[in-house]
This record gives sequence, C-alpha cells and structure tokens, in this order.
Amino acid sequence: QDRFEEALDAYRSALEIDDERHDIRVRLARLHVTLGNHPAALLAYRKLPDDAHDRKTREDYAMIAKSLDAPRDFIHAVQLKIDADPAHTEPGAYLDIADAWESLAEIDAVEKTLRDGMIAFPKSAALRLQLADFLTKQGRRADAFDELVTAQRSTDKRFASRLLSLGYETGRFQQTLELVTGKDLRWSPAERFDLASLYEETGNVTAALAQYRQAEGGEADTARIEAEMAFGRGDVAGALARQKQFLDLLTEPDYEAWTFYGDLFRAAGRTPEAENAYRTALEHLKQQIAEKPVERPSVATLR
Repeated sequence: QDRFEEALDAYRSALEIDDERHDIRVRLARLHVTLGNHPAALLAYRKLPDDAHDRKTREDYAMIAKSLDAPRDFIHAVQLKIDADPAHTEPGAYLDIADAWESLAEIDAVEKTLRDGMIAFPKSAALRLQLADFLTKQGRRADAFDELVTAQRSTDKRFASRLLSLGYETGRFQQTLELVTGKDLRWSPAERFDLASLYEETGNVTAALAQYRQAEGGEADTARIEAEMAFGRGDVAGALARQKQFLDLLTEPDYEAWTFYGDLFRAAGRTPEAENAYRTALEHLKQQIAEKPVERPSVATLR
C-alpha cells in the first residue's frame, strides 16, 4: 500500500510540473482504478484529451462512468470508442448512448443518436425498434409507424405487434392489415384484440369476430358484434340476448350500449323495458361526462 501511495504522489508531482504529461495522467487514472478509487479515476479521465486515450482507458472510462451514474462521461467514453474503431462498433453502443441521453431528458440528442446509429447500421432491428418506441413515447405515433414500415420486417413479431397497436392508434387500419396478415405469426390473445379492432374498423365484421373470440378480454366485444349481426339479420330476440351478455361484461359506463339495448326493446315492441334502458343510458351519459367531459355522442338509433 505504501508503494501505491508513493506512486500516486510521484504521478501528482509530475503533473504539477508538466500538466501535458498525459502518459502520466493515464498511469494515475489506472492506479486509481487498481485501488478502487473510481471517483478519482473518473476525474483523471475527464482531464485526458481525446487523442490521449487508448483502448484500455476508453473501456475503463466507460465502465467507471456507468458505475458512478455519470451519464455525460459515459456518453463521452462510448463516443470515444465509436470514433476510435468504427469498424468494430456494435449497434449496442448507440443504444447505450441513447439511453444515457434519455436519462438526462435530452430528447433531441436521443433521436439524433438513434438516427446516427441507423445510418451506421441500417439493418439493425434493435435500433429501429428503439427509435420507434422512443417516437411513440413522444406522441409521434405516425412517425413511429413509418419507421416500422420502412424497415420492411412485418414478418418479425416484434415489428408486427407494434404495427398492430400503432396502426389502430393512427387510423391506418387497412394498411396495417395488409402489412401483418398472411404472415406466419402467432398472435398472443392481447394482440388478437388489436387485430380484431382493425378488422372491425375496416368493416370486416366476420374476421373481427373470429379474432375477438380468441382475444384476451374479447368476450364483451364478441357479444357486442354478435348482437349487431343478429339484429342485422332480423333476429331481435337473439340480439337482445347477446346485448344483455355484453352489458353484463361491461366494467365502465357505456351510453351507446344501453341506447342500443333500448332500441332493440323498441324493435321487439317492449316499450316499458325500452324506456328503462333509455333511462339507464342517460345515467351512463351523465357518469361519462362527469368522469371526462366530452361532446354528447351522436348515436345512430332505430328511432
């Protein structure tokens, strides 16, 4: 230990005489690493010019910066590694820098880093997915969707599942279905719900119903669609039964659902029950407005 202290004193003295002795500063930093004094090593690496680093100092600098939760130093260290040997850089280096920028809430820097990574690695699925996820978090869902489409990897489940949700949220129903259907993909029950919603929005009720029946939590929507289909073919009694099942499965106020229930009772000539359903619909509308002020929904009824 005494010999280490002597070495530290000697290195410090040498740097006091000549602050440009970067070889001495490297030795000082490495000695601090050896002694486990990482904060001191980090300070030494900060003072080291970029061109004075070697492979080992860049690795140590990045490792120490990460362990001490010093994101700006970590970004600097990883960037040094990229600049020094771009041919052997992996996409993960850009992902690491992007994560560090995000921890600093430097939003523009996150996107720039990921796009720089895409320039260096245009076929990287990890970079493309992280960029899409980042854009989604920023509320730029249309841009995220476009990034996923540009990759032309809809047979990759990671891309396809994101396309499902983004396609629905951005209103690109038909385009999304064209991208993801016909592929050998095993959808989860939750993903089937998204797929069913897309089919329903495009008017393909039969396909929507098939997906809802396999979807997680799809029982309610299955009953809802089957009620509409039953009414469409003139089976009012069947429609009432399925709409009742749908209402029993509801967990939130639904003005439109109860209004349709009333309409079905009216079509069946059951006026008192229709009036009761309409009263319930009005109560649900009041609850919906109280929970989240919205414009009065326009509901197509049978009246």
